[in-house]
Amino acid sequence: MAPHFVFPRTLEELEHEGQEDDNRLCVQNPVDVASFVSSKLEEFVKGVSFDLSDRDILCIEEQDLFDRVYSLVRAFPILSPSSKLTLLETLRSNLAVLLPNLDFLSRASDDHVPLSSHRNAFKIYSFFLLSILLALHSNTSK
Repeated sequence: MAPHFVFPRTLEELEHEGQEDDNRLCVQNPVDVASFVSSKLEEFVKGVSFDLSDRDILCIEEQDLFDRVYSLVRAFPILSPSSKLTLLETLRSNLAVLLPNLDFLSRASDDHVPLSSHRNAFKIYSFFLLSILLALHSNTSK
């Protein structure tokens, strides 16, 4: 199973690794997407969106994909409107697919490992979507 995701107080706290023995999911290799030219950034967003859509719903727990999604969420204010929509829709869609699976497993499963992974993914998707919402709110209140 992937390391546990613990809600940080801020998005940036995910870059500060916890202690080695606490088995928490933190960002290990953030991508500096702010330095990308717009065409490269668009392709990066499309690649992340494709990976999230094409792979297992729990793929968000994989370190490489987690780091790439984090990097895009952190840079959300500088993304083009189409990239913002792509990222937001992909995260929302995956969360919508995850919820019925989580509900089913919580009612029917005695095996806590899959349920734990689904809960972990639920927290990750929720946190990233909440971070985007807060970024949008911050930009509109300026």
